[in-house]
Amino acid sequence: MSPQRQHRPDLGDAPDLDRLLDAWAERVRLGDDRAEQIRAAVIADPPAMDQRWWLDLVGRVTATVLQSTTMPAEARRALVPAGYAW
Repeated sequence: MSPQRQHRPDLGDAPDLDRLLDAWAERVRLGDDRAEQIRAAVIADPPAMDQRWWLDLVGRVTATVLQSTTMPAEARRALVPAGYAW
């Protein structure tokens, strides 16, 4: 058993995901062709990102950074969730 598996919080009656996956893996085996298809899909180049979406995101992030850095310190502190440590 790995060190990570030894130091788990008590989750009561929650199923152990590792055990569920181990049981599933004992019953299910992929053929070499199907395993290669999955591997190729995982490592394939991602589709091109929509340039409009990217520009919108960058614009929103930039506006938020500028707005938050130019507002008074008291206003910035008011935006920080209670209990958040800087």
